[in-house]
Amino acid sequence: MGKDTENNEQKDAINETENNDSSEKENEALTEGESSKEGAPSKEGGESKEACASKEASQSTEDLLRQILEADKKEVKYAKRAAFFMMGIFLIFLVAAIILVPKIVTTLNSANTAIKAANETLVQANEALTGINTMTTSITGTSDKMNSMLVDNSQSLTDAVDKMNKIDFAGLNQAIQDLQDAVGPFATLMNKFK
Repeated sequence: MGKDTENNEQKDAINETENNDSSEKENEALTEGESSKEGAPSKEGGESKEACASKEASQSTEDLLRQILEADKKEVKYAKRAAFFMMGIFLIFLVAAIILVPKIVTTLNSANTAIKAANETLVQANEALTGINTMTTSITGTSDKMNSMLVDNSQSLTDAVDKMNKIDFAGLNQAIQDLQDAVGPFATLMNKFK
């Protein structure tokens, strides 16, 4: 906005200067025409001091306007370059966004799926731990019952073991052998009747 206003003001100044130059030239022409009509002698070079001063002022104004015009041209050139670079940067960001946004969305979806799977695994692990705790409690209860059973029946078991130790296994083996010797001939006799 500020540059447009400055540019418009500079253009207006150029137009005013040109109008002033043309009106000054007309005035000079009229003044010279009147002086020549009146027969007034013309000064050196045919120009008056005022005309020279006005020409010098108009030349300095023209030089100033040319410098302003050159500065404006440079400014416009740099503004175009800046706009071009800004457009390039915008395009780079646009292409990067077009390329990266789908990848980021895919990555986030994958991460979301992985998080859901991890949550499901944690729930299953929690259920397994609950089952293990129940089983541990059951095993502990069973071992306590076995301990109490052993304590309650320890005397009976000790008595049974003592009674088994008192058995004469050698005599028992001899009695079994004698029985076998006595029954053996009877068994062969029975086999003959078959």
